[in-house]
Amino acid sequence: MKNKTFVVVDAMAMAYKAYYAFINRPLKTKKGEPTSAVFGFVSQMLKVLEDHRPDYIAVATDSKEKTFRHEKYEAYKATREAMPEDMIPQIGRIKEIVELMNIPLYILPGYEADDIIGTVVKLAEKKGMISYAITPDKDYMQLVTEKTIVARPGRSTDEVEFYNVKKVIEKYGFEPKQMIDYLALVGDSSDNVPGVKGIGEKTALPLIQLFGTIENIYKNLDKVDRPAVKKKLEDSNENAFLSKELVTINCSVPMDFDFDKAKFEKPQFDKLRDLFIELEFKNLYTRLLKVYNHGDEQKEIANEELFSAKTFDKSKSKYELISTKKEAEKLADKLNKVSLFVFDTETDSLDPFILNILGASFSTKAGE
Repeated sequence: MKNKTFVVVDAMAMAYKAYYAFINRPLKTKKGEPTSAVFGFVSQMLKVLEDHRPDYIAVATDSKEKTFRHEKYEAYKATREAMPEDMIPQIGRIKEIVELMNIPLYILPGYEADDIIGTVVKLAEKKGMISYAITPDKDYMQLVTEKTIVARPGRSTDEVEFYNVKKVIEKYGFEPKQMIDYLALVGDSSDNVPGVKGIGEKTALPLIQLFGTIENIYKNLDKVDRPAVKKKLEDSNENAFLSKELVTINCSVPMDFDFDKAKFEKPQFDKLRDLFIELEFKNLYTRLLKVYNHGDEQKEIANEELFSAKTFDKSKSKYELISTKKEAEKLADKLNKVSLFVFDTETDSLDPFILNILGASFSTKAGE
């Protein structure tokens, strides 16, 4: 019998990842509404749903309140900048989309999304489910088991890497649970976790591979063969153990999670359609319809009515296809003689780092 599957999404981490992926070319609607974070969040969630259609799905996000980690270490996340102003309304849009997709959203004061997700994937494991935790944060690797996989967004908004136990070992050089001890050594600048001062990734890796845990490293300091490394460890003894507490995901959060309420069910298509029209997410809506195996009739709505693009009228426009060097030289000469022209490129991706230009269009006056 096939194991049931469970997808759980770290909303805030995904939103930040998407926002900064487009930081040099932010996405906006024609009305000027910013959509980078919303687009990336929806796109990568759909990617996981396309690859692994789940039986259950949930979304978790951080609360505004301070957590138990702030009580242990007042400077926790103290260096993190305030949320960019143009991202604030996008978080509202993400919550709106999650609600219209009939996906439960979990926020728990005093805990981070990491802890909520850690708790629910352990619950899923006990039920024999295979879980996919969608997040860009590498601290989640500590949750990876034979039944829990981390889905990390790649460079583009439709690229996702899946980390099982084997992939974690290949990528990092140690077992998933040892990510806790690794981060306790190197720290985490994004969360202001101190780690051991002066120890970076290259120094930390052999220590973890040799000793396994922070506790075992400090029990065997006399076996650390590099005097400078031994001194750094001695000087940061307290910070190392504090950091381990800070980076350890709490998998025993007191919360009431109901899998029946997290069943993967059809969303509110009509309301989502209207929202995606407003956000100008034509391709995402088409992908969403396919994920839910919605009928051909709905697909036609998505492609023809949904985005009400004007039909090209050949009789009202002068259109010339340029496919030879001679024609291109003629166009270049024409463009050199005008004071103003507009152009647009057609690409095979929205990611500026990997896209290829498929063509370009130029116009020096309306209708031509």
